[in-house]
Amino acid sequence: MIHFEIAPGRLQPSVPFDLHTFRGRAYVTLVLFRLERMRTPACQWLSRQVLRPISDHWFLNVRTYVKHQGEPGIYFITEWLENRLAVLLGPLTYGLPYHLARFKNSTVTTPFGGLHYQTTTSNENYKPSQPGSLDEFLLERYAAFTQLRGKPHVFRIRHEPWQQRRVEVELGDTELLKKTEPWFRHAEQSCAHQSPGLIGVELSRPLQPATPFKQGD
Repeated sequence: MIHFEIAPGRLQPSVPFDLHTFRGRAYVTLVLFRLERMRTPACQWLSRQVLRPISDHWFLNVRTYVKHQGEPGIYFITEWLENRLAVLLGPLTYGLPYHLARFKNSTVTTPFGGLHYQTTTSNENYKPSQPGSLDEFLLERYAAFTQLRGKPHVFRIRHEPWQQRRVEVELGDTELLKKTEPWFRHAEQSCAHQSPGLIGVELSRPLQPATPFKQGD
């Protein structure tokens, strides 16, 4: 997770929800992760087989931090992934801005340019974020706001707190961000986190804002 700091006024034109800031600054985060073993709560084995064509692949999320109707969450500015079928379904089902990319050896390649990063390994132990810290602000988010068929929606997430540690990340090629994100030239790299990942993440269907996350959603 590579975080960038930016003045809110520079970023707000790219975001349809009100920005949520930390000490007066807005943040954008690149999150690189791998999705695996997608399934539904009911009929887990069968749903795993049905959903296999859109599961088990890499993602690069470009997200920022927002508030809608008083609820903090995230908003995906852009998402890059390597699964063609998922790229087609994401905008239709969740209103997510999916685009096709290739992932290999710390490099993301797209028709618009590439992104290359290099991480310096840390010896620190993984641990939860401290309450009230910038780490908690950036990591502990359990709602994602989208525009689905022209209307605000939210999907909610349940999981254990992130186990994380700070790491150093050096960005090489950033042509992808320069060409697709107007805010990028105004942003400054802030910090980065590494995590071993999460097991048992629960994701709701798209809901109307202010609808609670109930069993079966």
